[in-house]
Amino acid sequence: LHVLTQLLQQEQEPNKPAPDQSSIIEALRELEARGEIVSGPGKRFCMAAPSLVIEGDSLLNACFQGDRAYLAAARHHLEASGEAEDCCLSSYLDPRQARQRLALIGVSLRTWDDLLRALPALSAPSALTLRHAGWSRDPFQLFDRIEIYKPSPATPQSQRWVEFFQAERLSSPLLRLPDHTLLWQEDSRLYEISHDASVLAMFALDRETGSPLLVPWQEATGTLDLRDVQLPGAYARLIWALSDPDSEIWRTRTVRQRNRTLVRAVLSRLGLQI
Repeated sequence: LHVLTQLLQQEQEPNKPAPDQSSIIEALRELEARGEIVSGPGKRFCMAAPSLVIEGDSLLNACFQGDRAYLAAARHHLEASGEAEDCCLSSYLDPRQARQRLALIGVSLRTWDDLLRALPALSAPSALTLRHAGWSRDPFQLFDRIEIYKPSPATPQSQRWVEFFQAERLSSPLLRLPDHTLLWQEDSRLYEISHDASVLAMFALDRETGSPLLVPWQEATGTLDLRDVQLPGAYARLIWALSDPDSEIWRTRTVRQRNRTLVRAVLSRLGLQI
């Protein structure tokens, strides 16, 4: 994040203000939801692995995800039709042939059902995740204001982050510092975790406390309003790939008729109230 911020500031036009860190993070989260990048601990980001997602055994309307540097090669190897920069492509090849050709250039081939089965469980960070993520500093010596994630019924996700004072008893294991560092408390120790691990933990805490998030979902029109919800990366990538952006309202998606059953399954897996 530090390197990206510096690069953007250097490239900024002289008469325009440089983007602040919050707006950069917001843009990165959107790219992560679209499957372009993935995030890791320590505010690190990298391009997402390239893959082609198909429905059943057909390569019609296949969806390319991940690092677009591979898109032209994937299109060439599949002899696919469609616009060069379009991530939706169609090929006459069968899945076996397509998988063999894509393997030559490091692109995987998966189905929507594969992605649904591979969605990570909503849970606290695992022992393996925390193994080398110890945080030894006292956050109150670094910042005056710290937030904890505290689920409560009928409350939007953003309002579940509440200010925490040092004199209080810690009522949640998930903390957020003003510089967007995310910490998890386990056995009286603090660990730094990634944004994605924190979101999975947020949904797990929602479930444990019986406080599901409400998401406006008009199934008749396929309109899904996600403006007030951060989703785990894998869940967001799946929903973004199965829907189209609203031209006027940010983070509002329009789900195509044939994809609504799959999207409902994703929302159900998250425990969202729709």
